[in-house]
Amino acid sequence: MTPFQMLNKPALRDLIGNSTGSLTYVDDTPQNPPTPRVTFMYVTAEPNLYYADPSDQDREILQIDVYATSWVETRAILRVIRQLMQYNGIEQAQRFDFERETRLSRASIDYILFTPTGFRRA
Repeated sequence: MTPFQMLNKPALRDLIGNSTGSLTYVDDTPQNPPTPRVTFMYVTAEPNLYYADPSDQDREILQIDVYATSWVETRAILRVIRQLMQYNGIEQAQRFDFERETRLSRASIDYILFTPTGFRRA
């Protein structure tokens, strides 16, 4: 299942809307993206190593970023993402900041995903 398929659910769409760019791979974000929005990208992908046998799984880290106009909105979206991802990956790290240039609150959360070796999620 791709990140878009994992996240493109009514519970999240109720908070971010359905406009183009509200849920997208980071490289596909439009020039003037909507707010709030959720972007995602793969940070790393490497074989899940075993001592004796070749790896049959890859370990990938998926970064999901939330951009919104307030911390309350950002945290509400993040709460829904956690619910949607709870059976798809292992939560690894979480970061919060405020982007002065755009005046947006940003939350970033990383998930570890395990996929069959050679299988690349789009």
